[in-house]
Amino acid sequence: GTSCCSSSHTRRPLPSVNSCVAGSVSVGVGPGAGGLVRSGSCCADSGSDGGNTAPPKAIISGQSQPYGMDTDATHVYWVNRGSPRRVMRALKDGTGVQVVVDNAPSVPVHVQVDATHAYYSTYTGGGIYRVLKGGGTPQTLATGLSNPWALLLVGSDIYFTTFEFAATGTISKLPKAGGTASPVISSLPDRLGGLVLEDGFYWLTHANKGIKKIPVGGTAASIQNVFIDSGYDAFLDSDGTSVYWASGSPGNVRRYRKDGTQTTPFDYVSNQGSTSTYGIATDGTYVFWTNYTTGTVHRAGLGYTP
Repeated sequence: GTSCCSSSHTRRPLPSVNSCVAGSVSVGVGPGAGGLVRSGSCCADSGSDGGNTAPPKAIISGQSQPYGMDTDATHVYWVNRGSPRRVMRALKDGTGVQVVVDNAPSVPVHVQVDATHAYYSTYTGGGIYRVLKGGGTPQTLATGLSNPWALLLVGSDIYFTTFEFAATGTISKLPKAGGTASPVISSLPDRLGGLVLEDGFYWLTHANKGIKKIPVGGTAASIQNVFIDSGYDAFLDSDGTSVYWASGSPGNVRRYRKDGTQTTPFDYVSNQGSTSTYGIATDGTYVFWTNYTTGTVHRAGLGYTP
């Protein structure tokens, strides 16, 4: 078929490494190794609203506490924490809203997609599941996990963080086909939120409010503080050059430039007037986010300047 990264789309850059070692685990992320599947696809729908420079707008409403999210070449996906607990998707312009999973067994918090499946975590139930992206019968990949939170798809594995009410957190991995979860990096300080893999693992912390980074193959002793934030941070995503996150309170979407040209975090889009901006995903043209309080999904062009 036609590649989604044809001339009418924008390819998202991948990390300039051929393999990563996280703890004792080798993770292929280069050509021929399955590629790095992060929050979004290599393609972006330029839309009819200005594309890369489009101002913020709500594209979907009427959702029940929308939370973590992802995109692929054509759709945006999100989970609804409120009743009925669901995994949802819609076209990137907000049309064609569809239920992918209805009545999830416990509260879903995050969803990530690859070429065929949507993977989602349930925090209270300690489970990770997958379902065909167009809907169907969910498959249980793991249960009894300790508060799984953010998911990250890398090759044939699912990496996930733990949001534990304890002094330390863990980044673990689980085969996409299911099986036994194993820790990759343990004894990390604080409850862990969103997770991306670029020139290292970046994740959000809860109590300490901000972004931390650990080099691939590093240990807790090699943690770097990237930014200290003031919000209730839940999820983050990256487009290869910048890391974006939803700062739940005071309701901003923020961006950190990895090249060091930025010394403080800034509001990527204007304050959304809510304390509940949590889910976030980028696709090369847009940044999407969810608003838990208003039950809406939003988007803005990555080149938009407030």
